Amino acid sequence: MKKVIVIYDIVDDKVRNNIVEILQNNMFIRIQNSVFIGQVRYEKIVNLKKVLRKNINIVQDKICILIICEKCYKKGKYINTKNLNEMLKSYFIL
Repeated sequence: MKKVIVIYDIVDDKVRNNIVEILQNNMFIRIQNSVFIGQVRYEKIVNLKKVLRKNINIVQDKICILIICEKCYKKGKYINTKNLNEMLKSYFIL
């Protein structure tokens, strides 16, 4: 399982809401308005990238998918995210 951060800048509200729904349906947790974190297998990351790409306007929208290793995640500094690790433990894609 890989920790994955998805950051986006989506212009259209309808498209943005669709992206949010896709991420939530794939067990990602919203940590800011346009930032989600999840724990997924690498194969699911490849599929997620394809699905997200199909649902955005390639000319004006941007999505960044960052795969974070466990060592780097543990080195991170987290403020006001006490429950994030507990939430990640219960959310994952099989």
